[in-house]
Order: sequence, then C-alpha cells, then structure tokens
Amino acid sequence: QDEELRQLLAALGSSEQQTRTSAEEALGQVQLKMGFAAQLAACAVGIQLPAYTKDPSPAALPLRQMALTILRRLSLDSWRSLSSPDSAAVKQLLLDALAEEASGLPALLHACVANIRSREPWPELHERLGLALARSVQEASGAVE
Repeated sequence: QDEELRQLLAALGSSEQQTRTSAEEALGQVQLKMGFAAQLAACAVGIQLPAYTKDPSPAALPLRQMALTILRRLSLDSWRSLSSPDSAAVKQLLLDALAEEASGLPALLHACVANIRSREPWPELHERLGLALARSVQEASGAVE
C-alpha cells in the first residue's frame, strides 16, 4: 500500500496531463476509504509505513508536499466524512509534526491543523501549543540570564 500511495502522489504531481487526470480519478475513489487519510498523513509527516521511520531524503519532499496538499483539501471539504479512527490518527500525526522545519511543509501543515480545528474541538492541540509556548519562554528566559 505504501508503494501505491507513493505512486499516486508522484502521478498527481506529474507534468503529463493524462497521468495527472488518471491519478485524480484514482484519488477520488480512495480518499474517503478507511485508512487512507491516516496513511496519507503518515506520508505527509515523513513516516514511512509500516516501518514507522522518518524519511529525511530530499526525494521525499515533493511527495510529502502533495500528501499535505491532499490532506488540506480533505480537511476543508470532507473532514466530517472521514472515519473516527482516521480523523484521530490524522490529528495525532499532525500534532507530532507541528515543529516540522522542512522547506515548504510548515505552511501546509499549519493549514491542515487550522482547517481541522475550525471543524471540531481539539483540546490536545491547545495543550500541545501551550506546552511548546511554555518551553520557549523558559528557554528564552534562560538565555537572557
């Protein structure tokens, strides 16, 4: 399944119209299937299933950007149609990736987070942001001393 997802993401980014059109049709058929959103989120944050390891390679960046772009669209248009396990997995993966620094990813990642938060309560997000802010303030005050 991982390889199929990678191929789909690569085809969606293809410069060939026919390849992109076929990939868009395939995406339309699978985007709301159980497990797809979670797999997409795992790819977006750089986790390669089933090994659960980060993929830091530059070659993975375009695939991660495409995965986040699709997630952004899903979070805007179809969030409430996702299964509870998928939405929970997506939220957890995005939370874990909030500190992402790879070029071109933070804006898409933050857009996904904002879209999801606008559609439903997300107390874990507020908790995580509060902890990160407290840690930043603590580190900054330590640097001033």
